[in-house]
Amino acid sequence: MAQRYYGLAATETGRPLEGAEAIESAIAVLRDVEPDSLGPAYWGLGNALSALSEPGSARRAFLDAAAAYQLQKRTNETGHAFHRAAEASWDLGDLDEASGLYEKATPYAAQTGDLNLFLACRRARGATLALSGEVAEGLPILDSALSETVALQRDQEIDATVDEDYIGAMVNRQTASVLADLGRFPEAVKRAEDSEAALVPLSLEVAAMVRVDRGRYLAGAGRTREAETTLRDALSDLSESQNTQARVEAASALAQFLDHNGRSEEADQVWERFGPDAG
Repeated sequence: MAQRYYGLAATETGRPLEGAEAIESAIAVLRDVEPDSLGPAYWGLGNALSALSEPGSARRAFLDAAAAYQLQKRTNETGHAFHRAAEASWDLGDLDEASGLYEKATPYAAQTGDLNLFLACRRARGATLALSGEVAEGLPILDSALSETVALQRDQEIDATVDEDYIGAMVNRQTASVLADLGRFPEAVKRAEDSEAALVPLSLEVAAMVRVDRGRYLAGAGRTREAETTLRDALSDLSESQNTQARVEAASALAQFLDHNGRSEEADQVWERFGPDAG
């Protein structure tokens, strides 16, 4: 239907409200005249609602997409729809719901050999379990996500490369973030150190971004001098980066640290020199 495609185009061109309204109108007709198109329509609606920062409505749309795709036996699309519903649940802070939906998406990813989706689901399943209080169950799942993905690639003889060094470092970075959110800063520091060390030969820029994380965790652990040195080193490495977001995040971390320690004038200077409006 033309209205559905108009809605998709509106969403893709930065008009998600217009897109959502058009797709919702199309869905009302598709149910009767073209039910096989409901999956993509609900998917498009979920994207539009996500762009509107309406995770609750987006989750419902992605769950409707998953149900429609299941009826059509579109296995990979079903897995992706459950994954997006899980992401929306996480955005809502509904960790139990998110964890369950990541688990629901996982077998669909495995059946179709979608390594990226499988890895994302296992990582997120472990993280959401840990953050919801099931630490003893969640962290091992997060830690084993990469090895499970490699095993899937090997067992199904999937013609794809798994960058174990880089992904392993990023899993450690995610685990450090989870540990910090749980208030376990010394462990978070160690994980961030491991991640940074693995990234140095792969990407100095990403390693510096992890160093920003490590500086935050050092501050959380009460290691104030080390935290400041680490944050300043990271900002120095990112100050000339073309990645503006990375530079601004590093500046924000150092400025927040300084402000928290009663050095607001220095914080303002850092922000003026390296923040989003820096020349």
